[in-house]
Amino acid sequence: MTQLAPHQQRVVDEKTELAERLGKLLAFFQSPIFAGLDPAEQSRLRNQARFMDGYAAVLEERIAAFSAPQGHHLGALVDRFLSWPLPDNFSPDAGVYFKPPSHMANWPTGTNLLTAEQAKAMLQHVLGG
Repeated sequence: MTQLAPHQQRVVDEKTELAERLGKLLAFFQSPIFAGLDPAEQSRLRNQARFMDGYAAVLEERIAAFSAPQGHHLGALVDRFLSWPLPDNFSPDAGVYFKPPSHMANWPTGTNLLTAEQAKAMLQHVLGG
C-alpha cells in the first residue's frame, strides 16, 4: 500500500486500538469477575462486544477502500476504457486503418493497441496498484 494520508492512518490506528480493546473485553468474559456480574450487566457487555465487532468490520472496509479505485471496480474501468469510441482522427499503425463510411457499423471501440489484460495492467499502473 502506498503512503497513507493522515486521516487514513488515523483510521488504521483506530482499528488497531479497537481490536486490542475488543480482545481484552472478550478475555474478560472468561473471568470470575464477569461470572459474578448481574445478568443484565453481562448482557450489556455482550452487546458492547457485538457493537465493537461491527465497528471494527466497518473500519476494515474503510481501510480496504483506501487502495481501491474510487467508485469503480477495476474490471468496470477496463470495460469502460475498451468501450470508449475512438476519435475521428484515430490512425493506428501509421494510417493503415481507415474509418469506414457511416453505413458500416463495425467501426471499432476501445483500442487495437492493447488487449484487455494489457489495458487492465495499464489501469492498475495508472491507479497506483
